[in-house]
Amino acid sequence: MDKLEQVDEQIISMLYGAEEERDGKRDTMHPQSAPLQTIVKIDGEMISFKEELLLNGRIRIPLPKTFRLMPPEAAAMKYPSAHRPDVIYSNDRASITIAFSVTEQPITDEEMEEFTAAMVQILRRTQPIQEWYEDGVRILRDKSIGYCEFQIPTLDTGLYQLMFFAELEGKALLCTFNCTEGERKYWRPLARGLMDSMNFVMGGQDNEPETSGLS
Repeated sequence: MDKLEQVDEQIISMLYGAEEERDGKRDTMHPQSAPLQTIVKIDGEMISFKEELLLNGRIRIPLPKTFRLMPPEAAAMKYPSAHRPDVIYSNDRASITIAFSVTEQPITDEEMEEFTAAMVQILRRTQPIQEWYEDGVRILRDKSIGYCEFQIPTLDTGLYQLMFFAELEGKALLCTFNCTEGERKYWRPLARGLMDSMNFVMGGQDNEPETSGLS
């Protein structure tokens, strides 16, 4: 059975969130990752980044200090599926989110290319893609990271999404970055920078503070 046949409903249903904003125009920016610094100027605003430990200390990733864990009631509205992500961070207006989930999908690092190809096929088949930007597999610190980025239409704008996938303790880790079309030109390079900056912590940490807020 190939990865396309194995990808289950849980994975697909947890990938989607906000359904708002307006149609977008074609983005001609080359999708390079922006190197993440302690402080970054975004649309005239200085944004500080802080490294966070997530998923019981199993991954480490820099996030804007202004982002907060999404409360359960807000998460239920933005991700109406029962299979909503384990951890969701957002800005104050919830127009930008980054979510993390560990699924029951078994996978090895060597299978990431096949898994990513399967996810791309499913997304192209099931989603009203407005613009497809790029997909592939990157090797970062000896770890295979699959990714795809695209834009979908919502009620009154376009919604940019960068999804990236990795093997975490034998299971598929799913990460989804969302922002509106108007925020895309500032946040698209930074979203890829977040992906490239993610680190995996062997064994996790028992003393990590509670981060999901989604009991």
